[in-house]
Amino acid sequence: LAAPDHTTLSRRNRNVDVPQPTSSHEGPFHLIVGSTGLKIFGAGEWNSRKHRKAKDRGGWRKLHLGADEDGFIVAQALTESTGDDAAMLPELLSQVDAPVKRFTGDGAYDRRATYEQIGEAGTENVVIVVPPRQPATKSGTAEGPWAQRDRHVEMIDEVGRQAWQKQVGYRQQARVEGTFLRYKRPLGCGLQARGLEAQTKE
Repeated sequence: LAAPDHTTLSRRNRNVDVPQPTSSHEGPFHLIVGSTGLKIFGAGEWNSRKHRKAKDRGGWRKLHLGADEDGFIVAQALTESTGDDAAMLPELLSQVDAPVKRFTGDGAYDRRATYEQIGEAGTENVVIVVPPRQPATKSGTAEGPWAQRDRHVEMIDEVGRQAWQKQVGYRQQARVEGTFLRYKRPLGCGLQARGLEAQTKE
């Protein structure tokens, strides 16, 4: 019985239309974002491991995810390993189906652009929880969503970073980390396909 070889399957994979599961939010929701690295395992990487060569011939991709408070994936993007987390936020926001009432992200999103973009995509009173990177100082003249960062900096100075995390609910960031774990347990931490387009389908 004739069967396509690996090369043919890999080539066909680029043209596969993969249906994306969707979550329909009837109203504003909590968006939690994060990223993780995925190893590219090619022939060079396999030979390197097999022969215990010190030189790493493999590479990495970065998977960016947006999840809701139930851990359901609502947005995703795959980039080169150098892909900037905050720069991918507009792409993730373009995939959500409802206004954002609360946004949680790690320190990689500590940028003015993040606050402005969430302010535009969110509700009037959207809450933005992003830990200011150290050392952080208040701008003193911040307005709109950006003013929330000043309040975070002020609170951290008063009660400490750990207490701040508890008070503002930053630990909900663990929900997206749990989503990455659910992905990696059955599928592993690597990508077998070659080329970004095929890897995105994978």
